[in-house]
Amino acid sequence: ALENGLNADYWPRDSWAFAGYASPDAALQSFLWAASKGDLKTLLGSITGEMQKELEKDLEGKSESEVSVKGMADTARLNSVSVLNSEAQGDDTVVLSVAFEEGTNTNGIDMIMKKIGNEWKLSGIDLHLFK
Repeated sequence: ALENGLNADYWPRDSWAFAGYASPDAALQSFLWAASKGDLKTLLGSITGEMQKELEKDLEGKSESEVSVKGMADTARLNSVSVLNSEAQGDDTVVLSVAFEEGTNTNGIDMIMKKIGNEWKLSGIDLHLFK
């Protein structure tokens, strides 16, 4: 069920901004913004340590600028992102069901957000955005 009826959190690409990490939605938006800007430092700051390690493995042998270009290219195809549902699992985990609209296709992805201290970070994802 959609949490907000039909007003799912709909973020057209040009509305993306750095939103901090105070909520799962804000952290996700900060992550997307960082990828779209090729801002590697903020991108790494938006994900958990475990995921940083995975990402580093994926990106081995690539220069920082290659990685930035890749993040920008991967998100350049996205027209919008919608958060369709948010499901809490315990106190420190929220699963966001997200629709990525890319051209005429929409892909659904579950993004697992974890609370670390007072901040939310992305801890799991279908990593096809980075491949």
